[in-house]
Amino acid sequence: MKITCIGSGAFSLAIVNLLKEKIENQIYVWSHDEKWIQTSIKKKKITIEDIEMPISDNIHLTASYEEALTDTDAIFILVSSKFFVDVTNELQYYPLKKTPIYIGTKGTLDVSPYFLTTYAKKTLKGKHINYIAGPNMAKDLLQNSPCVLSLTTRKKSDFILLKLLLPEFVNIEKIEEPNVLEISSVLKNIYAIGAGIIYEKYPYSSTLLSYSAESYKELSNLLYQKFDFEDTELCAGITGDFFLTTSMLESRNFMYGRKRSISANEGSKYLKKNTVEGYENIDNIILYLGSQIKKYPILEAIYLILYKNENVEILYNICFKK
Repeated sequence: MKITCIGSGAFSLAIVNLLKEKIENQIYVWSHDEKWIQTSIKKKKITIEDIEMPISDNIHLTASYEEALTDTDAIFILVSSKFFVDVTNELQYYPLKKTPIYIGTKGTLDVSPYFLTTYAKKTLKGKHINYIAGPNMAKDLLQNSPCVLSLTTRKKSDFILLKLLLPEFVNIEKIEEPNVLEISSVLKNIYAIGAGIIYEKYPYSSTLLSYSAESYKELSNLLYQKFDFEDTELCAGITGDFFLTTSMLESRNFMYGRKRSISANEGSKYLKKNTVEGYENIDNIILYLGSQIKKYPILEAIYLILYKNENVEILYNICFKK
């Protein structure tokens, strides 16, 4: 079975590692970076940041959309959010209406329809647009750690296909409600910035977990009020991913929060060297929520600190001074 993975970041590499476990899978990894492709082929391994993976016989690297997409049975879009629109626009020139597409990009658009899956459905005119997420760290998946992967889909066939493509130690959790998993995957990164802000000033596990609990309640309220979704605590892709992300002390969102807690200048210096998904998407979330942001004071406080240079103590006051 031919599988196309678009993107060459850490999460893409982790998904490729899972897919390669089934030797009948022929995986085509697309990247725009031809130099990276040639270097990887020469070294016979793929290296991203501080993680690496040998290139097995069923992994093929390419910078050609035609090679990657022709006669493919499934597509994983795993690029950074800032490249998502460009990639999706390229895909519209290929006959993919009936091809299952699994989107793992964490992000939002700065204009309506805001959601990546909605944009993909409109652009590609496809009925097999799905979204994947989960409480998974790339470096763990590269060690074949047993895990849960959540899938938003309304196509039973796409759910069955994903189970066939991935090894047995990956449990696939199905969520039918559109957009819930997608927006949760964005919001957890923003709340993780807040976790870093709090932790820098109060570096205690009890304080950090108390903040995470307060933030999780806010997230649950948002999902109920915006989507009438009440099963948050039953979803590993929401609950597990949220608490994992807000407690990852070494993550870029968390580290950026710590730097911003020190000073705006420290935060700016960190952003120049690192991609911070929570920072890149918080203004889009503000656009999406509009005046309703007042209902979610923790989110609003993080936004005011990052974009309006408010004192970081406002976040602590909201969470701990009732």
